[in-house]
Amino acid sequence: AYDLRLAIKVIKEPAKTGKREEILDYIEGVTFFDDFSRSQIRDIVKVAEIIKASKGDVIVTEGEFDDSFFIILSGEVAVRKQEDVIAFINRGGCFGEMATLSGQARVATVSAETDCFLIKISKTLLDRFPDSLQLLFYKKFTLTLILRLAESLDKRSIHPLRSGDFSGCPR
Repeated sequence: AYDLRLAIKVIKEPAKTGKREEILDYIEGVTFFDDFSRSQIRDIVKVAEIIKASKGDVIVTEGEFDDSFFIILSGEVAVRKQEDVIAFINRGGCFGEMATLSGQARVATVSAETDCFLIKISKTLLDRFPDSLQLLFYKKFTLTLILRLAESLDKRSIHPLRSGDFSGCPR
Protein backbone atom coordinates (compact mmCIF):
# COMPACT_ATOMS: atom_id res chain seq x y z
CA ALA A 1 0.00 0.00 0.00
CA TYR A 2 1.16 3.48 -0.83
CA ASP A 3 1.95 5.36 2.37
CA LEU A 4 0.79 8.96 1.93
CA ARG A 5 2.79 10.06 4.97
CA LEU A 6 6.03 8.92 3.32
CA ALA A 7 5.01 10.57 0.09
CA ILE A 8 4.41 13.88 1.84
CA LYS A 9 8.04 13.83 2.96
CA VAL A 10 8.74 14.47 -0.72
CA ILE A 11 7.09 17.88 -0.32
CA LYS A 12 8.96 18.69 2.88
CA GLU A 13 12.37 17.64 1.59
CA PRO A 14 14.19 18.34 -1.66
CA ALA A 15 13.01 15.79 -4.19
CA LYS A 16 11.93 15.23 -7.74
CA THR A 17 9.57 17.97 -8.87
CA GLY A 18 7.26 15.53 -10.68
CA LYS A 19 6.60 13.43 -7.58
CA ARG A 20 6.08 16.56 -5.44
CA GLU A 21 3.50 17.88 -7.90
CA GLU A 22 1.71 14.51 -7.99
CA ILE A 23 1.29 14.54 -4.20
CA LEU A 24 0.12 18.16 -4.20
CA ASP A 25 -2.41 17.17 -6.89
CA TYR A 26 -3.76 14.51 -4.52
CA ILE A 27 -4.07 16.91 -1.58
CA GLU A 28 -5.46 19.66 -3.80
CA GLY A 29 -8.24 17.20 -4.72
CA VAL A 30 -9.35 17.02 -1.08
CA THR A 31 -12.55 19.08 -0.90
CA PHE A 32 -11.52 20.91 2.28
CA PHE A 33 -8.91 22.69 0.17
CA ASP A 34 -11.23 23.76 -2.67
CA ASP A 35 -10.70 27.47 -1.94
CA PHE A 36 -6.97 27.24 -1.20
CA SER A 37 -4.29 27.96 -3.78
CA ARG A 38 -1.68 25.34 -4.61
CA SER A 39 0.95 27.55 -2.99
CA GLN A 40 -1.09 27.78 0.22
CA ILE A 41 -1.54 24.00 0.31
CA ARG A 42 2.21 23.54 -0.18
CA ASP A 43 2.90 25.93 2.72
CA ILE A 44 0.42 24.11 4.98
CA VAL A 45 1.82 20.66 4.24
CA LYS A 46 5.38 21.83 4.86
CA VAL A 47 4.60 22.72 8.50
CA ALA A 48 1.60 20.59 9.45
CA GLU A 49 1.79 17.17 11.04
CA ILE A 50 0.66 14.23 8.91
CA ILE A 51 -0.82 11.40 10.95
CA LYS A 52 -1.62 7.84 9.99
CA ALA A 53 -4.42 6.30 12.05
CA SER A 54 -5.15 2.60 11.75
CA LYS A 55 -8.67 1.23 11.81
CA GLY A 56 -9.94 1.38 15.42
CA ASP A 57 -7.43 3.98 16.64
CA VAL A 58 -8.89 6.72 18.83
CA ILE A 59 -7.75 10.06 17.41
CA VAL A 60 -9.39 12.43 19.90
CA THR A 61 -11.22 11.69 23.14
CA GLU A 62 -14.32 13.40 24.52
CA GLY A 63 -13.44 15.63 27.46
CA GLU A 64 -9.74 16.07 26.65
CA PHE A 65 -8.24 19.50 26.09
CA ASP A 66 -6.40 19.92 22.82
CA ASP A 67 -6.68 22.80 20.38
CA SER A 68 -5.78 20.85 17.24
CA PHE A 69 -8.07 20.12 14.33
CA PHE A 70 -7.79 17.47 11.64
CA ILE A 71 -8.43 17.30 7.91
CA ILE A 72 -9.06 13.83 6.49
CA LEU A 73 -6.87 13.12 3.46
CA SER A 74 -8.05 9.53 3.13
CA GLY A 75 -10.26 7.12 5.02
CA GLU A 76 -13.26 7.52 7.30
CA VAL A 77 -13.73 8.34 10.99
CA ALA A 78 -16.62 7.79 13.39
CA VAL A 79 -17.72 10.52 15.80
CA ARG A 80 -19.09 9.26 19.10
CA LYS A 81 -20.87 11.05 21.91
CA GLN A 82 -20.42 8.75 24.88
CA GLU A 83 -20.82 5.40 23.08
CA ASP A 84 -23.32 6.45 20.40
CA VAL A 85 -22.08 7.05 16.86
CA ILE A 86 -23.44 10.43 15.83
CA ALA A 87 -21.62 10.90 12.51
CA PHE A 88 -19.16 9.53 10.00
CA ILE A 89 -16.72 11.88 8.29
CA ASN A 90 -14.60 10.92 5.31
CA ARG A 91 -12.04 12.31 2.86
CA GLY A 92 -12.22 16.09 2.65
CA GLY A 93 -13.99 16.51 5.97
CA CYS A 94 -12.57 17.96 9.15
CA PHE A 95 -13.07 17.55 12.87
CA GLY A 96 -11.77 19.20 16.02
CA GLU A 97 -12.66 22.68 14.78
CA MET A 98 -14.95 23.32 17.78
CA ALA A 99 -12.08 22.83 20.25
CA THR A 100 -9.80 24.95 18.06
CA LEU A 101 -12.30 27.80 17.95
CA SER A 102 -13.54 27.65 21.53
CA GLY A 103 -10.55 26.47 23.54
CA GLN A 104 -12.95 24.13 25.33
CA ALA A 105 -12.67 20.38 25.93
CA ARG A 106 -13.47 17.95 23.13
CA VAL A 107 -17.21 17.31 22.84
CA ALA A 108 -16.89 13.90 21.17
CA THR A 109 -14.55 10.98 20.61
CA VAL A 110 -13.33 10.41 17.07
CA SER A 111 -11.89 7.07 15.96
CA ALA A 112 -10.71 5.66 12.64
CA GLU A 113 -13.32 3.48 10.94
CA THR A 114 -10.77 2.65 8.25
CA ASP A 115 -7.06 3.31 7.91
CA CYS A 116 -6.74 7.10 7.59
CA PHE A 117 -4.27 9.80 6.75
CA LEU A 118 -4.92 13.13 8.43
CA ILE A 119 -3.42 16.57 8.54
CA LYS A 120 -3.20 17.82 12.13
CA ILE A 121 -2.95 21.56 12.73
CA SER A 122 -2.79 23.15 16.17
CA LYS A 123 -4.29 26.53 17.04
CA THR A 124 -0.75 27.81 17.65
CA LEU A 125 0.29 26.81 14.13
CA LEU A 126 -2.93 28.23 12.66
CA ASP A 127 -2.24 31.56 14.40
CA ARG A 128 1.16 31.72 12.69
CA PHE A 129 -0.35 31.51 9.20
CA PRO A 130 -0.91 34.77 7.29
CA ASP A 131 -4.30 36.40 7.96
CA SER A 132 -5.56 35.54 4.47
CA LEU A 133 -4.88 31.83 5.08
CA GLN A 134 -6.42 31.92 8.56
CA LEU A 135 -9.53 33.46 7.03
CA LEU A 136 -9.86 30.52 4.63
CA PHE A 137 -9.70 28.07 7.54
CA TYR A 138 -12.28 30.03 9.54
CA LYS A 139 -14.61 30.16 6.53
CA LYS A 140 -14.30 26.37 6.17
CA PHE A 141 -14.97 25.90 9.89
CA THR A 142 -18.02 28.15 9.71
CA LEU A 143 -19.44 26.32 6.70
CA THR A 144 -18.75 22.95 8.34
CA LEU A 145 -20.51 23.93 11.56
CA ILE A 146 -23.51 25.40 9.69
CA LEU A 147 -23.91 22.26 7.58
CA ARG A 148 -23.66 20.03 10.66
CA LEU A 149 -26.21 22.14 12.51
CA ALA A 150 -28.60 22.05 9.55
CA GLU A 151 -28.22 18.27 9.31
CA SER A 152 -28.82 17.91 13.03
CA LEU A 153 -31.94 20.07 12.85
CA ASP A 154 -33.26 18.03 9.91
CA LYS A 155 -32.99 14.88 12.04
CA ARG A 156 -34.96 16.36 14.94
CA SER A 157 -38.48 17.54 15.38
CA ILE A 158 -37.88 21.20 16.20
CA HIS A 159 -40.63 23.61 17.13
CA PRO A 160 -39.93 26.90 15.36
CA LEU A 161 -39.51 30.01 17.46
CA ARG A 162 -42.16 32.63 17.05
CA SER A 163 -40.85 35.92 15.78
CA GLY A 164 -39.43 37.82 18.74
CA ASP A 165 -39.61 34.81 21.08
CA PHE A 166 -36.10 34.48 22.47
CA SER A 167 -37.05 32.98 25.83
CA GLY A 168 -34.93 29.89 25.17
CA CYS A 169 -31.83 31.87 24.22
CA PRO A 170 -29.06 32.72 26.68
CA ARG A 171 -28.76 36.38 27.61
